[in-house]
Amino acid sequence: MHVSTLIVMSSVANDFQGLPVILLDCTQNRALQAILFFYFHVLEMDPPWLDGVVRAKPKRRNPVVLSVEEVSPLLANISVQQQMNSIVYLYTLLTKVVQVILGDGDS
Repeated sequence: MHVSTLIVMSSVANDFQGLPVILLDCTQNRALQAILFFYFHVLEMDPPWLDGVVRAKPKRRNPVVLSVEEVSPLLANISVQQQMNSIVYLYTLLTKVVQVILGDGDS
């Protein structure tokens, strides 16, 4: 990818901010990371044009969290055994996530 392509991507990210363009920030940032990887690890040099590139700002997404009033009817419709199975499953899942984050994913 040529430097002019990055400049075009940078200007597109600036021109379309606020409009509903799907994956624009993600696409630009992934392409930029791939090019930077190529420069740093393959060419073993710093790209001279890096200061002029404007990175796309990702949209902030809020997590979906259910209120107590929304969770209570859900829990009322499942058995105690199913609730316990869910707790054990979530604990196991969270343990694996923490192991991956801490770099201890082999165990």
